[in-house]
Amino acid sequence: MESLAADDPPADHCVTGRREIRRAPESINANNMDFLRQLGARQVVIGAGGRDPEAGEGITTFSEDGGVFKFWMEAFGFEAVVVRPDRYVYGIANSEDEINLVLTALKADVA
Repeated sequence: MESLAADDPPADHCVTGRREIRRAPESINANNMDFLRQLGARQVVIGAGGRDPEAGEGITTFSEDGGVFKFWMEAFGFEAVVVRPDRYVYGIANSEDEINLVLTALKADVA
């Protein structure tokens, strides 16, 4: 598991989550998975520590120092976020359906 610093830049778009829908690619439909691969997006789980045995293949797991990400997600009440390369939040989701809707919208926006 890697440690994620606040100034670590994402390589490109990033799908980040912390609970049920973090288990992509199982949570993300095939069309959106293909789109994420073409986009070069990273899929990341940020947790309190230790490798997440439920994180799917191709998902990078980071430990979080201080809990800022956890508290931010809890404060706004969501489970996953799509982050643009400029570190702005593109969209948030609470379910598999919602993350797929966000990714479908992103696909239309970058086309």
